[in-house]
Amino acid sequence: FPSHDSAMSEAYLFGTKNIHKSINGGASWTVIKNEAPGGDVNDLQFGSDNTGWCVSSAIGGNNNGGIAQTTDGGRTWSIRQTATSGGWYAVDFPTSQTGYVLGTSQLAKTTNGGLNWTYTTPFTLSGKCLHFRNAQTGFAGGLGSSSNICKTTNGATSFNCGNNIGAAAVYFINDQKGIAIRHITGSDTYYKTFDGGNTWEYHNGLLGNSIVTGN
Repeated sequence: FPSHDSAMSEAYLFGTKNIHKSINGGASWTVIKNEAPGGDVNDLQFGSDNTGWCVSSAIGGNNNGGIAQTTDGGRTWSIRQTATSGGWYAVDFPTSQTGYVLGTSQLAKTTNGGLNWTYTTPFTLSGKCLHFRNAQTGFAGGLGSSSNICKTTNGATSFNCGNNIGAAAVYFINDQKGIAIRHITGSDTYYKTFDGGNTWEYHNGLLGNSIVTGN
């Protein structure tokens, strides 16, 4: 789907290594790319009609995980990073030049539109989701025994993490109000924050894996 600051009508989605595009609000879809680079494609984001990024995890054999970028609407992809094990599970570009990808316990950042990446291990969680309000302030969430919702205000130089409040998806309505969903088999937990993610309220009764918003 388009990035935060996009006002496009086009939409993209991915299936089993295929990427689809709609130009009529989802009434019909066209496969624009078969066999997206890597193994299982886990996340996809377009910043414009032509430029987008996808991340994938390795699934064995020649299906390496990694980071891929397109500049022609998804028809061709350039591999920016490959991994023979593990891989990446979330991607978020708050601006056209600054972007982040999240792996099992690793974060990568680019400041030149995805051409080059730097890698850090700023927390211990089974990485699942990213949401950045801007280039400096963002959130990383994950699932697993040591999962948290982690917040950065300095462009991922450092993170402050909660305790056992992991998330499969996180989204902020504005600078202060946000919601996180933690979906585990047999659980329907979600959290709300009203102070920019510094503290989170526990709730239940909502079951889901992702949060999608319209422009």
